[in-house]
Amino acid sequence: MFLIPQSAYRIVSGGGKMRNDKGRSVFARQDIPAGTVVGDYLGIVMHHDEENEMRDGLYSMTCTPGYDVLPRPEDEGMHLLNHSCANNCDAFPYQGHMIVCAQRHIFAGEEMTISYALWCNETTQHPVSCVEHQCECGSRFCIGTMHAEPGIWESWDP
Repeated sequence: MFLIPQSAYRIVSGGGKMRNDKGRSVFARQDIPAGTVVGDYLGIVMHHDEENEMRDGLYSMTCTPGYDVLPRPEDEGMHLLNHSCANNCDAFPYQGHMIVCAQRHIFAGEEMTISYALWCNETTQHPVSCVEHQCECGSRFCIGTMHAEPGIWESWDP
């Protein structure tokens, strides 16, 4: 769910950061100051063992070490933010919600992005396999994968 006015963003089919992107992308229509609450990542709360990437795509977001939020892909919401290694938005757990905020100033016309930071730990039963999810965001900071850098998940404490 977007928590900024509809006049502050636009949703475009294709045209996002990822080359060969066939999905939707979100662009700022006006400048969005750093720290602005952009939206709430809404959907069905499910145990991560119930997630199925082949069925659900890459729309789910981990909200606790054991549970994910799976939105309805056809809805308009935070799940439409594409991945970038130089993301300008980030998600934070807050009172049972995953709140998405602008982590820096976002300029009018700029795509609004988030780092997917996919989990990759073969010792867990997490549904996202450790098969490479290649990143082609084009950022000069691109690490070449949509997976979190080593140590990120281990240090995460909601």
